[in-house]
Amino acid sequence: MKKTLLLLIILFIFTPDIQSQKLKNEMAFSYGFGSIQEIGTDLGIGLLIYAFDIFTDSSDISGASGPIILKYNKFVSSNISFGLTASYTGMSITNYSSSTEPRTETHYSVKFYTLMGNANFIYSPKNIIQLYSGISLGMTFANAKATSTVTKEPYNNSGSTLAVQVNALGIRVGNKIGGFLELGLGYNGIVNGGFSVKF
Repeated sequence: MKKTLLLLIILFIFTPDIQSQKLKNEMAFSYGFGSIQEIGTDLGIGLLIYAFDIFTDSSDISGASGPIILKYNKFVSSNISFGLTASYTGMSITNYSSSTEPRTETHYSVKFYTLMGNANFIYSPKNIIQLYSGISLGMTFANAKATSTVTKEPYNNSGSTLAVQVNALGIRVGNKIGGFLELGLGYNGIVNGGFSVKF
């Protein structure tokens, strides 16, 4: 009985889905954790330094949301897809300066809007469980609204820089509708997961 059940599970996972060969498009929605935007701000490196020059002595992230990711893929073959990825990341940051007297605090509300082209290679395109890797490259545009405890007057700053995401390994379970999880590094996060629809 156990051997029969195990055989059925193996056949279910690795049997090709003939219908999926006709599905040439994919829309995906996901949420990420550990993005370059957040990690770079924590470490005092990255876009916020070069675009805004907002760091002096120390900074704390008091809140972060995203990346919230929307992705479109076009399958040019059963193993290769190209597409576009758009994402939003928001952060609240407090910057402390001890080099001036009195000690100042500047509060920032930063929004990142990222657009990247992406390419993916699917290792097992005809199975209900698909493994894949990919890379995305594009630009991120950021806007920061700041308020200082000294001036009390809000001001805006903005900037842009190169954006990249490397997905070392992704796993998707499902045919037309499926859930997925991606592990990588970049503007979509170390981990991001969600669902997608093929049509």
